[in-house]
Amino acid sequence: MLDSRRLEIFCAVAEAGSITAASGRLHLTQSAVSQQVAILERDLGLPLLERVARGVRLTPAGQLLAGRGRMLLQELSGLQKELRGLADPSRTVRLGVFSTAGAHLVPLLVQAYRLRYPETRLMLHASQREELLPKLTSGEIDVGITWDYDFMPRPVAELKRRLLFADPMQLLLARDHRLASEPGPLRLAEAAEEAWIVRTHHSTLYADAFEIMCGIAGFAPSIVFRTEDYPSAQGFVAAGVGVAVAPQLALQARRPDIVVRDIHEPAFARRIEAVTLAGGHDDSLVGQLIDVLVELGSGRLVTPRSP
Repeated sequence: MLDSRRLEIFCAVAEAGSITAASGRLHLTQSAVSQQVAILERDLGLPLLERVARGVRLTPAGQLLAGRGRMLLQELSGLQKELRGLADPSRTVRLGVFSTAGAHLVPLLVQAYRLRYPETRLMLHASQREELLPKLTSGEIDVGITWDYDFMPRPVAELKRRLLFADPMQLLLARDHRLASEPGPLRLAEAAEEAWIVRTHHSTLYADAFEIMCGIAGFAPSIVFRTEDYPSAQGFVAAGVGVAVAPQLALQARRPDIVVRDIHEPAFARRIEAVTLAGGHDDSLVGQLIDVLVELGSGRLVTPRSP
């Protein structure tokens, strides 16, 4: 019998074209991905992958399973949702959110949604970008909020995307930095000779995002430190270790001892998007949540006050 989790891992490998890329998407180690695929091959009694120089190649059995596997997972997800509805008839919609959305976007959304649809329970699940597809497929979430860079998009083909808004990248400077007193937006290249603090990405898809952004701006950055989060980057900037860039959404809690400047010529941004399964059917609860997200992203949402 097919194990749904192993099938999901195999489909991720087939879509990514390598064990390495799939492990990054799934937040698993390469050895764990290889082991699960090997168990699936053993259970089926057929080889599914062939190792080649630049990744893996699907065998005929692998091609057959990859072609139908994702549809099977989506069907299973729909069945699980229907069964959950029978077990728990209360109206519930589940939303996956990434961490930097929590400081500003999610509180506004929760307030507006609960006031507009008080009979529906909105449940939040912390979800990194690479977790959205498996969580949507398994039915753990119904909608995801995610992001992608406008200068190096990495869309997931199996997801239906709705743009909510652009989240501009901004330049972070110490208060006494030479550029801090400059009025108006700055070109990123104006800081080309600076030492840079860079926030690392959990996903290998964006491992070189900062270097690509600087390349578009016309220079190769001198990176002196890589940190795990944006608050730490602010601290290093305030201490004069270097300068940094961060998306506006991650700067809702801003240190008073740094200066933030818009970037232009060129400007860079994250695309904040709502995603659902491409082959799935959006039910009324999902549609309601998407509508509130779109209104929030466009600035059309007026959050009513509680009586």
